[in-house]
Amino acid sequence: MEYYKVKAKFAERTFGEITLINNELMTKEEIETNKLPLFCFVKVDVPEERTYCFFCARFDDNDGNEPWNN
Repeated sequence: MEYYKVKAKFAERTFGEITLINNELMTKEEIETNKLPLFCFVKVDVPEERTYCFFCARFDDNDGNEPWNN
């Protein structure tokens, strides 16, 4: 599935009521709905079965950056 991953240099920045989290995955619709700037993201393809949610944020479970490993 096509997602957009938050770039590290934009992590912890707040846009309106949304705070971006490093490596968080969002859909294009979520970005547009929340009026977030697309330049904060990089497009990635991640199989839906490889994603997980952690405190309401979606991540790729194969990127080595799981919150419990940091």
